[in-house]
Amino acid sequence: MNRIRHTLALILLLTVSVAFAAQRDTIAIAEPVAKGGVSPQSIEMLWDMLETSVRTRDYDLISRASLKDIMTEADLASSSGLINPNSKQLATLGKVKGVKYLLVTSIGQFGSRLNLTLKLLDCSTGDISQNRSENLRVADLDELADKLEPTLNKLFSDTKTLKRSALLMPILQLEGLPENLDQQLYAFMGSCLLQNDIALQNLTDVTAILKKNKIRRLETLEPALCHKLGKLLEVEFLIQSTINRFSLTAAPFVIAETGAQFLNYAGAVGGTVKVIETATGRIAALLPFEMSIDSRAIGFQNTMGWQPEDFYKYMIFNSFAQQVLPGLVKVPGIR
Repeated sequence: MNRIRHTLALILLLTVSVAFAAQRDTIAIAEPVAKGGVSPQSIEMLWDMLETSVRTRDYDLISRASLKDIMTEADLASSSGLINPNSKQLATLGKVKGVKYLLVTSIGQFGSRLNLTLKLLDCSTGDISQNRSENLRVADLDELADKLEPTLNKLFSDTKTLKRSALLMPILQLEGLPENLDQQLYAFMGSCLLQNDIALQNLTDVTAILKKNKIRRLETLEPALCHKLGKLLEVEFLIQSTINRFSLTAAPFVIAETGAQFLNYAGAVGGTVKVIETATGRIAALLPFEMSIDSRAIGFQNTMGWQPEDFYKYMIFNSFAQQVLPGLVKVPGIR
């Protein structure tokens, strides 16, 4: 009877051990990116230090060779672009199989000190958050070795509140706008927000999730709908842009001094970006943008070879970056 009990206890112990082992997350550490003034030998030492530190945690570490194969398969050529990933890279990252987290780092020499940036990317969602980013300034690699462990403790802490936002497709309130204008603005905004440490729900999933739940028209975001979207998308903020003014015309222009002939493009764009708290439906920020351009003011030499779409991209992208982004990053709690 005792032998049976011992056997059952051993089976139970093995079952529990396997269950816990199955719950371990997999992590890969990309090759650190050198930002200047750091030797290849120092990069290799840093990579070894990171792998040694992560091996002591509750993660299964992916080998360097396996990581190379995974990144090649996912069409992610190197880790350098993942320091400030754009929406396309994050969307690709969200499709990576077999890795839960990817740790990307960059290190550079600034004056007499080293500056190390660490970011933890969630491959299951394509997310990056300021709460999963850390920065260290040290005198040398010895000091870095001393400070690396507590920094990684903060980075991997599960007690952090990871707030995320959902970027909704822009609303175009005018007829006859250029084709794919909403898609281009959507992609550009996503890239800007991520580069400014605003964590976003995986960009490839938001529209699909909304369609799956038969939510198509979002021109009017009532508090109840905002709350529903917050739970559905697991986000704290909704970010939605609206374009309500757009024009672009071309007229022949001759430079009197030289007789050179050009098409002079003149245009204007205007709209708003709205940030809404999903818990309450409250508008946390309403940020207007407006910009006019004239190719004579930009300079014909600077716009040589531009197509009409280059001019409207110039207007929209610059107005968002200059007029909207500074106010958006100041919204309390958004990053």
